[in-house]
Amino acid sequence: MSIWKIILFIIIAFIFFNIFRFMLFPTIDFVLTSIMHKTEVTNFREFQTKEECVKNGGDWRRPGPWPKEICRKKMDDSGKICIAGFQCKAGSCLAEGSLRKEALFAVGKCPAYTLFFGCIQKVHFGFTSNTICLD
Repeated sequence: MSIWKIILFIIIAFIFFNIFRFMLFPTIDFVLTSIMHKTEVTNFREFQTKEECVKNGGDWRRPGPWPKEICRKKMDDSGKICIAGFQCKAGSCLAEGSLRKEALFAVGKCPAYTLFFGCIQKVHFGFTSNTICLD
């Protein structure tokens, strides 16, 4: 086998690996989350008053930089170790540690709420996504 065939194979393998990592795995994770937690993923926005919110176990506050207060319910599995979003009721598995580099075979934790802010990396089947900042 020539060196050019080996180099071409490595380039093609790298391209397919990144397609799976950044496109296919997040899509599969999102579909599994929507199927498994269809009724559980809620941020309690349907409660319009503080009294209704607190009565139903929610937390009435302004999330992040939002201008108005809304009702949020803390997820039962907050802080649970995960490798994919479908394992968390909030629908996301958030990476911990340095957010500057994408990691292979990372673990994360389930977030406390379905709404979160700041710079985060999601974990999809043990791979982290690009860092995004939500304001």
